[in-house]
This record gives sequence, structure tokens and C-alpha cells, in this order.
Amino acid sequence: MNTGRIVAELIEGTHHMRNIRSARRGFTLIEILIVVVILGILASIVIPQFTNASDQAAESQARTQLQSMRSQCQLFRAQFGYLPGDADDDGAMDSITACFDELVDEDFIPPYPPAPAPVGPSLGSKFTWDLSADGSRLVITASDDTDTASW
Repeated sequence: MNTGRIVAELIEGTHHMRNIRSARRGFTLIEILIVVVILGILASIVIPQFTNASDQAAESQARTQLQSMRSQCQLFRAQFGYLPGDADDDGAMDSITACFDELVDEDFIPPYPPAPAPVGPSLGSKFTWDLSADGSRLVITASDDTDTASW
């Protein structure tokens, strides 16, 4: 039995394995692609949740604006005895523009940006100001299927 030869082969094999390990220090293309695919899957799960939060924030802002504007209309009625924008004294607001203009003129709300911005306080692109069918109160309508009737 040649012990020297066996020891030499073991040393050479260990040296060869060390060279293979030290030569492979970076990531392979397959490993990088797998990481990118995993990150893509995670992003596709997380991003829709942020979009939903944005829609909920816009809806909450619109509700708050509506409640505030209704309060201002009631304060106006309590002080002057009629609703803002009721030029013909029939108990109903005649138009959104007349309502907001009178609220601004009497300092119930701050002035809003001039045209081409929408009339009245900003509601974003999803919601718009409107009057109820009988003209007795402000309502908000949505450009999508959001139900604003109960607001």
C-alpha cells in the first residue's frame, strides 16, 4: 500500500475543491432570475393593496368635505334664514356655483381656485359636487360605481 500516493491524492483533491469554491464567488444568471421572479410575484401581491388604500382615502376625504359643506350650509341658513344660492327664495339652492359663491362671499368657506378647476372645494378626480333632486342639500356623485347616496 502506497501511503504517500494516497496522501498526495487527498491533498490534490482538497486543493482542487478549494479552487472550484474560490472561483465561484458571484451569482449565476439563473439565481438572479429566480430572485427577480420572486420579487415580481411579491410586488403583484402588495401593489393592489396600496391602490385600494388610495381609493379609500379619496372616499374618506369626499365624505369629510361633504359633511363640512352641509354644516356650512346649515350655519348659513341659521344666520340668514335661507339656503346659500337660493336666489328665487323657493327653499332650494338654484345651482352649485351660486351656492359656493354665496358661501365664499359671506366667508363661510375659503375661496377656491378659479376655473378651469372644478367649482367648490376640491374632491379629486373621482367625485363631483351636485345638488339633491329637490335642491335642498349638497350631494356628491362618483365617476365610478361608488354608492354615495347614503352619505
